[in-house]
Amino acid sequence: MSSLRQWIREASAPMHERVDAAYSRFELSDRHDYGRFLRAHGAALFSLEATLEQGGISRLLTDWPERRRSAALREDLQTLKIALPTPLSLEPGTGEGWSWGVAYVLEGSRIGGRVLSQRVREGGSIGPLRYLGHGEGTPLWPRFLAQFEHRAKTVDRDQLLAGVQLAFGQFLCAAEHELQTATSAQP
Repeated sequence: MSSLRQWIREASAPMHERVDAAYSRFELSDRHDYGRFLRAHGAALFSLEATLEQGGISRLLTDWPERRRSAALREDLQTLKIALPTPLSLEPGTGEGWSWGVAYVLEGSRIGGRVLSQRVREGGSIGPLRYLGHGEGTPLWPRFLAQFEHRAKTVDRDQLLAGVQLAFGQFLCAAEHELQTATSAQP
């Protein structure tokens, strides 16, 4: 593991754990809860991907179009007949480091997709898995790491960490909002 990758992993571990804990509260084997899980992801992902594109992520990640997951997530929500969430507002950062940080979180979240897909399947009623299964069979993570380790090692680490923290923060905020909405709707 490169020192940059190790550093960012260690620096972001507490936030990553908070996000994992929040999303573990969704019961993915339940179709309704799975839909809420997808809505929460959409609230974060839609704005993060759009902001990266506005900032020129395709100049950093040459295979960016292949990595986009917003369309897959929209299709899954539509299949479940769930209204698309309003994307969370976000204040975009500046600099290449910030974009690499956000991309690191988005690409890293893909790794857990296989495990989460299995939880959905365990529900017996297989839900749509375009989003969680996006890129399966394609070495997107190794290709990301190769580009990250080659090109991001010269970026400002403060910017990099700011991008990582913002991305994790967006996912955490979206999960908490969706969970709170469900709790307040209960009798």
